[in-house]
Amino acid sequence: MTETQSALLQKAWDAFASALRTRHDPFRQAVLANTSTDGQPLARVVVVRAFDPQARLVLIHADHRSPKIGQFMDDPRAALCTYDAERQLQVRLHGKITVHHNDALALSRFAALATMSKLAYAETIGASIECAAPHQNTSTPLTDADAANNMAVLAFHFDSAEILELHHAGHQRLRVAFNPELRASWLTP
Repeated sequence: MTETQSALLQKAWDAFASALRTRHDPFRQAVLANTSTDGQPLARVVVVRAFDPQARLVLIHADHRSPKIGQFMDDPRAALCTYDAERQLQVRLHGKITVHHNDALALSRFAALATMSKLAYAETIGASIECAAPHQNTSTPLTDADAANNMAVLAFHFDSAEILELHHAGHQRLRVAFNPELRASWLTP
């Protein structure tokens, strides 16, 4: 990897690190894409909860009752894309999701949540479930134990990254493959 390629990759990793420290950083929210069980493309905005570039790992919290859990169990392939207009930086990661539910990782992540965040998993009806009216899910919250049972952690293990930096002097796009060994290549923007 050249020095210029290393610097661009580091810029992407620094953006994720900043997002973990700064709640409103654009890199904190990303689009997670996959396909449904019938092959339809799906995408949704998620919150990046943890990022480890050495382990090539992104952690995302999800409601275990939502349809995406079954989708990732059937086909773990996914892409994560984030963009920051101020940085003029887009990062796409490709890899596979491992669903963690009621295991040490999921339970420790739930225990670390603020009370307000735990309420999202304490609803009686899961996410993305059809209901008769908006805001129908306002009944008495479930217990903490039930809420913990409703939370899953999506561990996104990425094996490649594509970084696009926009610049008035010329855009640059870099693809980095991590498996089986590190390989970087420039792409046309």
